[in-house]
Amino acid sequence: MTTFKLQVDPDSAWQARTLTVSPDGHTQTMRVELRFLSYTGKWYLSFFRLPEGECLLAHVPLVACGQYINDLLDLFGYKNLGSILCLPLVSAMRGVDPAEDTLIQYDILWGDYIV
Repeated sequence: MTTFKLQVDPDSAWQARTLTVSPDGHTQTMRVELRFLSYTGKWYLSFFRLPEGECLLAHVPLVACGQYINDLLDLFGYKNLGSILCLPLVSAMRGVDPAEDTLIQYDILWGDYIV
């Protein structure tokens, strides 16, 4: 199992990272975009297959794991996107979703099926 920590820029409302994951042995290179939408006050993830740029999944809300592990891509297993977890670095932040200025206080892990 391969897991990547997405590097985030706390000063950017739009970020993109390119990574390769192999859920179920199907290797895919994808671009994941992390975007803050001010009108909702939330961060969202979108996934694109490379090199085509085909959108595989758009605007998945970045919801923090609370007391239990929460794979944000669990419902989309048939798309072979792997797993995404948003883990607060401080226990006091458990269950609190990242705000525009608090994203740096979370680890976002993406990879083959984590849970």
